[in-house]
Amino acid sequence: MLRSGSFWNKCAKLIAMDILTAKRLCAITDNFYSRHADSFSATRQSAWQGWEKCLEVTGVTGQGALESEPHIFSVLDVACGNLRFFSYLSQQVSPQTRFSLYAVDNCDALLMQDGMTARLLPEIHFYKLDIMQELLEGKSIAKLLGIHGCNLVTCFGFMHHIPGQDMRSRFISDLVEMCAPGGYVALSLWQFMKDAKFALKAQDVHKKALPVCNFAEKDLDEGDYLLGWQGLPVEPGNIRYAHSFSDSELMYLIESATPCARLISRFEADGKSSNLNTYLIFKK
Repeated sequence: MLRSGSFWNKCAKLIAMDILTAKRLCAITDNFYSRHADSFSATRQSAWQGWEKCLEVTGVTGQGALESEPHIFSVLDVACGNLRFFSYLSQQVSPQTRFSLYAVDNCDALLMQDGMTARLLPEIHFYKLDIMQELLEGKSIAKLLGIHGCNLVTCFGFMHHIPGQDMRSRFISDLVEMCAPGGYVALSLWQFMKDAKFALKAQDVHKKALPVCNFAEKDLDEGDYLLGWQGLPVEPGNIRYAHSFSDSELMYLIESATPCARLISRFEADGKSSNLNTYLIFKK
């Protein structure tokens, strides 16, 4: 596809972020999760609406489900948090379904919450990795993990913490690399500015958080916000960085992944309005 015109000119402005700014944003988020792992995990116990369709599109459930497959189905969940996706997965298939499960995260406090499914624990291979630090250093997550040939690679609730469009694009390429030919990559991308009530609150907190974190608006990309948590005072430790994805950014990410994977599904789900996340499902 010829990349020209106002669409790609706009995307070009989003690609490069100053590395020092990116590091500072990641440090803010790290500090937040270190401080609020317990309360955050407590709000992340139930399944997201969009997961059901992800499993249907990728053939994990529904007609032609995995119970009839003779091989072990391998699933990699990157930024797994408290393992609730694996908990949901275990409830959607028969106990006889054979899985090889791989989980990657950096926050032990999130991982050790009660949301883990006891039946799956012996089957999960956990890799502790500071994904953001490695991305900031320009390293390949796929090469660091050494995981390849997964039938399904997922990443839910994490992309919005990656600063800079170029880093987000590289990360998706890593996910595709760890996927088997014919396998699937499923992503969620938060679009919290589509929710009018959340948007007003986000703008208010962001304005207050900028001086607290020593940022100027010009330092950040369009769609970047400093968010609060559960009404706590806007102060260091209570602030996290998040990016709300625009439709043009989604198109850029889709296009950047197409040399190695084909988009087979795009849909919105989650939240009261059923549009807080956009899901992208690629087939390698």
